[in-house]
Amino acid sequence: MQCPNCGNNNAPGAKFCQNCGYNFATGKKKGPWLYILLVVGALVVLCGGFFAYKAVTNQTASAPTKQVASSKKETSSSKAKKKESSSEKESSTAVESSSEREKASSTSVEVAGNNAAANSESTSSATSLPDPLFVDGRTSIWENVTNPDDVMIITGVDTMQTAHVVHDSATTPTHYDNSYNIEENTGNSLLLRSTMGGFGGGIEVKGDHIVWQDHETIKEYSLKYIK
Repeated sequence: MQCPNCGNNNAPGAKFCQNCGYNFATGKKKGPWLYILLVVGALVVLCGGFFAYKAVTNQTASAPTKQVASSKKETSSSKAKKKESSSEKESSTAVESSSEREKASSTSVEVAGNNAAANSESTSSATSLPDPLFVDGRTSIWENVTNPDDVMIITGVDTMQTAHVVHDSATTPTHYDNSYNIEENTGNSLLLRSTMGGFGGGIEVKGDHIVWQDHETIKEYSLKYIK
């Protein structure tokens, strides 16, 4: 496939030009303004989500708990004295039952909170992936589908590093291989360039997997965890 921008011959089905990074799908070259707009947009979305979450949390915390109490009225004055002792016992039992229900409700809320915290830390499922995935301040770790020892580390919106696991090393279990700068970021796809200056290809998110088209080589990685 010949690039209409620079004339370089690329592999059939390539999404980006190997030489200049021309995007065959959109027909546009990478530009710094697009990168700046994407970063600003991502920051606006994050800030809006944070303030919305705080507002909902404060509203929920300030909501009063409503309790409904009922009492029985005696219709006959002659029966009031006879049942006075029985009414006192029933009232005491009702207070104790209400206290037990409040304790049980508090325990349920605490357990639910712990479960929610545990679920928020689990990112192995595609349904728990944040959108957009690649934002400033978030690092994601990925494993090569065919070789789990081949690791990809994407740090925020700035860099991507490749590494491999050294199982018999007690001091440096992860050895870094190559480093790439992220030149274009749409939130769920990246355009890379090697720190040595060469075109590094493009990365696209597919569920809990990402596909890296590095020149004529296509590699697939699965999500290990996000921190």
